[in-house]
Amino acid sequence: MNNLPRPPCVIRSHAPAWVRLGFSAIRSAWRPVRSWGTLLITTLALGVLQFPAEAGTITVSIGCGPNGDISPKGTLTLPAHSDLDVTATPNPGYELYDWYVNGDPGGWSVNQVHFAFGDLDVSIYVLFSRITNNVHASAGSNGRIDPNDSNSPIGVAWGDAVTFTATPNPHYHVDAWTLEDNGVNRVVQTGGVSYTLRNVTNESWLAVSFAPDTYTVQASANAHGALTPTGAVAVVYGDDQLFTAAPNPGYDVVVWSLDGQPILTNLTTFTLYNAQADHTLQVTFSPLVLAIALSPTNTTVLSWPDAISEYSLQENTDLKTTGWTTITTTPANQNGRQEVILPRSSGRRFYRLTQP
Repeated sequence: MNNLPRPPCVIRSHAPAWVRLGFSAIRSAWRPVRSWGTLLITTLALGVLQFPAEAGTITVSIGCGPNGDISPKGTLTLPAHSDLDVTATPNPGYELYDWYVNGDPGGWSVNQVHFAFGDLDVSIYVLFSRITNNVHASAGSNGRIDPNDSNSPIGVAWGDAVTFTATPNPHYHVDAWTLEDNGVNRVVQTGGVSYTLRNVTNESWLAVSFAPDTYTVQASANAHGALTPTGAVAVVYGDDQLFTAAPNPGYDVVVWSLDGQPILTNLTTFTLYNAQADHTLQVTFSPLVLAIALSPTNTTVLSWPDAISEYSLQENTDLKTTGWTTITTTPANQNGRQEVILPRSSGRRFYRLTQP
C-alpha cells in the first residue's frame, strides 16, 4: 500500500458529490463523497435521492495506475447533478486494488462504479495490484518438502515460478511429483529432488511421494546345481529374500558366500534378511559328502543331502571292503538333508553311503 502511487486530488467546495455502487440491478447502494470538511448523510426514500437544485457544470478527472485501464478516462466536463458509470479493467494477472475519490479510498472491489454527482468537482482514480495465487505443498510419508504449507499456503504472484525441494528419509527416494490445478490431477515429474512450478496462474496443489530404495543381489551358482532366484535379484529396502539351491544328483551344497565371504555350509536354502545394500551371493556344489559330527549330548550325527534317497548308510570298525553293516535307523529330514543320530560308540567307527 505504501508503494502505490497517490491518486490526484482536487480542491473541493462545501457542496457534496454522490457515489452509487452498481452491486445489483435490483438494489443500488448510494454513498456520499466527503467534501472539504463536510460529510452529508441522507435517508433513502423509495430509492429516490434528492440533490440540491443547482445548475452549472463540474469537472470530473478520471485516471488509473499501471497494469490496467479505466473508461471513460481523462478530464470530463459534466452537468452538475449528472450520473456516470466508470469501468476499470485490470490487465491479465492483475486485479482491482481500490477506487479513490478525491484522494479518499473507497474500499470497493467491484470493476464498475456508478457515480451520481452534485455540483462538486471530483477526481476518480483506480489502482491495480498483482494477483497472488496460493500453492499448497505437501509430502507423503518418509520425507519432507520445502517450502511447505504446514502453517499457510505459499503465495505466488501471478505468472511467477516457485521451486520446491524434496528430502527423502534414509533408504528412500523421490517417487513422483503430482500437481493438481484446474481440477486436473497429474504426475508432472518422476523422481528428482526438486521441482519448479512455472507460470502460476491459479491455485494449485503439489504433492511429492517417496518410495523405499531397491537393492540388487547378484546371485549365481557354480556347476552341478541350480539357484533360484538367480541373476540380478531386486530386493526392496528392509525386505527379506529367500534363495534355494538345488544340487544335481550325486552333489551337495558346500558353501554359501556373501560378498566373497563364506557364511553358510551344507544347507540348501539361504535367506538374506533386512536388505540395506547391494550384495553378491554365490552357492558352490561338490560331489556328495557324508557329514559326521559329534554332538554335546554324546551322540554321533550323520547327514547327507536329501536328494540322495537311494543310498544306504553303513558302518564298520575298519576301512576294508568287507564287514560293513547297514544302519537301519530311519533318517529324519533336517533342512534338506537326511540325518541319523547314533549313540556314541567306543573304539573306531567308519561310515559310508553306498548304493544298495
